[in-house]
Amino acid sequence: MARLRDADVALVFTDLDEAAFTLTPGEPLWAVSTGGDATLPQVRTSAHDFVSWATKRADWRTMGVQADGAAAATLDALNVI
Repeated sequence: MARLRDADVALVFTDLDEAAFTLTPGEPLWAVSTGGDATLPQVRTSAHDFVSWATKRADWRTMGVQADGAAAATLDALNVI
């Protein structure tokens, strides 16, 4: 059974015509694929805000990100550098 922080999430950019991607945590790198999967925990954010919280300049919880509860651990683990 995967730990929650290792769970895939569907990432939807609300300001890019609802562009959707699937984030798959891995070691040492994560995978990003185009298209969202409606069965995965959903994360909705603007691309502009994504740059701030995915690089840890801001906490995603304070940026208006809409995230299913199961996505929280994955978002906490995400760090784009």
